Amino acid sequence: MTARLDDRWSYDGLPLIRLENEHISADLLPTMGGKVLHLVDKAGDRNVLWRNPRVAVRPGPIGANADDYFAGGWDDAFPTGDACTNERGEQLPYMGEVWNLAMRGEVRSAGPDEVAVAFEAETPITPARITRTVSLAAGEPILRVTTRLENVGALPFEFCWGSHVALAIEPGMRLQVPAGHGEVTDAGAGLLGRQGQRYRYPLVDRNEAEPFDVSRVPPASVGAHALHALGSLRGGWAAAGHPRSRRGVALLFDPSLHKCVWQWMAYGGFRGWYHAILEPWTAPQTSLAAARQAGTARRLGPGEALEGQVAAILYSGLTEVDEVTADGTVRGR
Repeated sequence: MTARLDDRWSYDGLPLIRLENEHISADLLPTMGGKVLHLVDKAGDRNVLWRNPRVAVRPGPIGANADDYFAGGWDDAFPTGDACTNERGEQLPYMGEVWNLAMRGEVRSAGPDEVAVAFEAETPITPARITRTVSLAAGEPILRVTTRLENVGALPFEFCWGSHVALAIEPGMRLQVPAGHGEVTDAGAGLLGRQGQRYRYPLVDRNEAEPFDVSRVPPASVGAHALHALGSLRGGWAAAGHPRSRRGVALLFDPSLHKCVWQWMAYGGFRGWYHAILEPWTAPQTSLAAARQAGTARRLGPGEALEGQVAAILYSGLTEVDEVTADGTVRGR
C-alpha cells in the first residue's frame, strides 16, 4: 500500500497534479485555487464530485460571475459567498477571491507513506495569504484539505470562509447533516421551502399534507433549487450516500470553526444543473456584509493566521451515517 504523486499531467491546457492510493485518485488544479477537480472512489469506480457537462475548466477574471465558469469540483470560498462590499467599501466578488486564483504549488511529501502538495497565493482585494495543503496517506480512504489564512496587511480585516464541495447525485441518495434546524436562504419553485423559512431539519413544512425531507434527493424533473443554512450542529460532519450501493462520501470538519453547513440543492431548477453542494462555513449568512451585521464574521489582525481542515472520507457498507469520528471513522447502519 503506497501513496503516489504525479505532477506531469494537464487538463484542458491547465497544469494538474494527481494524488493517488489504492482507494482514491484526486486531481488538483494549481491555477484554479488548488481546486479538487476529481475525487474518484476507485472501488466504486465513481467520481464523487459533480462535473458540469456544459462548462469547460477555465479560470475567469476577478469579479466574474463564478456560476458562468463553474465546472464543478471542490473549492475554497473566501472572504464572502454572495457579492458585497467589505468594511472599507471595496467590492468583493461572488464566491470570493480564491476559486479563480493562480497559486504556487510545492510538493511537501512525495510518498510512499504520504503525499502532500501545498498551494499558496495572495488574494488581490483582501490582504490575505491563503495556503491550501492537500494530502493523502497510504492505506486511507481520506483526502485532507487544510487551509491557512493569514493577514499580510497593515490593518485588520473581517471575512467568512467556506469549503464548497459539489457532489454528483442521483435520485434516492441521502444527504445527512447532524443539524438541529435549517433556514431557507434562497429558494426556487417552492418545493424546498420558502425564502426566510426556518424549520426543524430535515423536514420542511410546505403547508401541505406531507413535509418535504431535504435529506432525500429527488429526480431532476422536480425543477427546483434552494440554499439552506443548517445550524445547531451536533457534530462536525456531513455525508452523501447511495443506499443501493451502500457507498458514499463524508466530510469531516471542526464545528467550532465551521459552525454551520450550507446545503445547496440544484434539482433541475437552476441552469438545468443536477447536483448538491455540502459546504462547511464559518457563518450562516451568505455574504460577508450580512455576517458583519449579524456579528458572525471572523476577524484577523495584522500578522494573525487561522487554520482549519476539511477531510473527505470515502465509506462503504452503510445506507445511513450516524457519526463520523475525529479519526475519520464513519459509523452507521
